[in-house]
Amino acid sequence: MGDDRGRTVPARPDWATQRAEARAPRLRLTPAAAESQAAAILDWAAGHAAAPLLVVDVPGQVDGLREDLLRAGFASHAEAGPDGAAILFLRPTAACAPEMADLSADIGEVPLRLVDGVAHLDVAGLAPPQPLVAILRLIDGGHWRGEIAVSLPHEPIWLFPELDERGWSWRQGAGESDRFHLVLSPPQPDEEEA
Repeated sequence: MGDDRGRTVPARPDWATQRAEARAPRLRLTPAAAESQAAAILDWAAGHAAAPLLVVDVPGQVDGLREDLLRAGFASHAEAGPDGAAILFLRPTAACAPEMADLSADIGEVPLRLVDGVAHLDVAGLAPPQPLVAILRLIDGGHWRGEIAVSLPHEPIWLFPELDERGWSWRQGAGESDRFHLVLSPPQPDEEEA
């Protein structure tokens, strides 16, 4: 993340590469939206929650806007654009407040938070088979297409074949010793085509 949150820095951070910019959703704000820029960006960003990078073309200065977006959970990097406009690169950060993901009527709400572009799902407090169901509902629901870090009450032996079937990979993560931690990775685009 670096120290660039809330101010302009000369070099792009590693999360705002040209390749990432080319693939990122882009919003072009008009001068008429100047009074409600933060609200307009946050509304738009909600529709692109799975994107690791968002790009916004903003007319005018962005310093106050960047502070508002930082409070809403986005790291930002700004560059000068054409005609006095700014290009704003946004990335969800650990500053994001936890959200509750309603993954099932039976399970209810499960804490889900975004940290450095990775969804963190804590199902350690759920009794079997609820952790498995919650993870598969998140994966199968299409709401999140990036990595998912999961905290579980124990090793999820029934989850591994389900992940294999869906083309997801996993690795054991670090965390508290009384929990089992996994990082789940979606199929890569070239793997999906094969």
